Amino acid sequence: MFLPFVLHLQTTLGLTPTQAGLLTAPMALVAATMGPFIGRLSDRVNAKLRCCPACWAWSSAWRLSQP
Repeated sequence: MFLPFVLHLQTTLGLTPTQAGLLTAPMALVAATMGPFIGRLSDRVNAKLRCCPACWAWSSAWRLSQP
């Protein structure tokens, strides 16, 4: 996921490799920080209760990004 996004940032937006790396660094930090908590949560909570809010959040973000 990161590699195509970084390449897009460099080729389309004209960012340097350092700028593209710094732009994507927060995504990796959030994934590394939240991983253990989400892993424990997935063991305790039913899959339906995890998927419904995630799908709602994704669809809301997608809708807000449309013109």
